[in-house]
Amino acid sequence: MLRLNTLSEEIVKRYEAGERNFAGTDLRYISIGYPCFLGTDFSTANLEYSSITRTDFINANFSGANLRLSNLPYFLVNSNLSNTNLQESRWRGATFVNVDMTSADLTGANLTSRKTTKLIGCNLRNANLTDIKIDESVVFASTIMPDGIIRNDPIRQITDVQQLREHINKGGNFQDIVIHNADFSGIDLRGVNMSGAYFSNVSFRDADLFRADFNRSSFICCDFGGANFGANLEGVKLINIDLRGADLSSTSLYHAMCIRVNFQNTRANFLGMEVSCIETIMPDGECISMNV
Repeated sequence: MLRLNTLSEEIVKRYEAGERNFAGTDLRYISIGYPCFLGTDFSTANLEYSSITRTDFINANFSGANLRLSNLPYFLVNSNLSNTNLQESRWRGATFVNVDMTSADLTGANLTSRKTTKLIGCNLRNANLTDIKIDESVVFASTIMPDGIIRNDPIRQITDVQQLREHINKGGNFQDIVIHNADFSGIDLRGVNMSGAYFSNVSFRDADLFRADFNRSSFICCDFGGANFGANLEGVKLINIDLRGADLSSTSLYHAMCIRVNFQNTRANFLGMEVSCIETIMPDGECISMNV
């Protein structure tokens, strides 16, 4: 146990010192609880029996790594898991967005969880899904399956304005709804409750979001240039987001997590919000990685 604690602390210290290359490292049984790893290389590393659930990975390379019997991260974005050993891995409500899992081995992997597991815009071409554990809680959204067929979720996935309007008009909630590869530029969503939704590769340029409720939603690789907020963004996760020129003067970001977000030239008030920022550009152009 002492060795594992020391190893975990060593990886974090090396990362904080600027190191990003952990390729080929023996990290068996390691448990890492760190907010976010950006641009890290764990290719061919041995992470068997590891637990990395409490860490988000953005632009990570796990190609050829051994993640057998591991607990996977909650968020994995724009990353490479090709040729990875994921046998009997446990996903526990993970959200994978734009992840390449070409030829990965998911034999016996368990994707079931009390929380919804989401594979959004992922590539599973030629992956081995033998005996994989899946139930109705798992969402495949715009994901390429092993046979090359693109799998979408007919109930929990929205890709255009018409589908969005229909969902709103029916009074449907947005908890665990996936909105992927959509263009909502200039849309009027004033007062709409979309809390708990997952947005990826979505354009909200010049949209009117005044008093919209996005409480505990997640936004990944989205563009809000020129948008009018005045919205509830409490507890949201913002990853790779362009907010330049947006009006956030009456927007609540209380307990938000901002990873590579650009707030430059926005009207935003962070005082008392307890916002967590990682490689985030503030309204005055300063790049910070800290709690504001």
